[in-house]
Amino acid sequence: FDSFSQALEFIASFPLLQSLSIHDAIWTDPRMDTHPLPISLHHLTLCDCYQRDIFDWLCFLEPIPLIPHINLGYSVRPADTQSIGTYLSHLGDALQTLTFGFWSFDAGGDAEDFYLAVNLGLNTALRHLRVDYFISNVEVSQVTSAGPWVVKILHQLNPAALERVDLGISPWSVDELDAEADSIDWVDLDRLFSGRLGGARLRFLVYGHVDFEQVCRALKDRLASCSQRGNLLIERCSA
Repeated sequence: FDSFSQALEFIASFPLLQSLSIHDAIWTDPRMDTHPLPISLHHLTLCDCYQRDIFDWLCFLEPIPLIPHINLGYSVRPADTQSIGTYLSHLGDALQTLTFGFWSFDAGGDAEDFYLAVNLGLNTALRHLRVDYFISNVEVSQVTSAGPWVVKILHQLNPAALERVDLGISPWSVDELDAEADSIDWVDLDRLFSGRLGGARLRFLVYGHVDFEQVCRALKDRLASCSQRGNLLIERCSA
């Protein structure tokens, strides 16, 4: 697109649109027009695009559209987090599902920015949260990892409607569950999901070629209380 307004005009041309996915899209002119969003839209996926422009536009509209299912893609950028936080705070109890991840050279810094800008405790009807790259095999080339900050983000969650939290992991080996730097506080995570968030299931989605049985044993050891309660799930994923 030459301009953001051109992208908005294209979106508005589908008045019965229910699901919108913007992936790998750019525009050189960020100025916006007041194109209305189709009121039928319930699912929004934004990946590798200027998310801040989209969310600033949504907050500019009157009334602010309430989209219950949002996917922020595999790598949320720091420049977008303030706009994301503002829109999600407006959503409040309208938000039902949320997906995001941190996959960059400074994944820990990105996750920290998200934690400081977004308060998921305001989304009291959130049923399902998915966070990809909780542990990633690209961490050998990362200066920081997202895992410790993701645990802090999970502490924000309101237990009222929460049914399940999915954490995507793709370690080379089980040793990466306890990295020397930026280590994950497994005791804290276990306490959280066997206590305040004990009504929700914690599911790990395991990607890559790591020994699945070893990962299962290691996670059950680190999250013993969750495992005993029966709300710890571990699944092998291929993609």
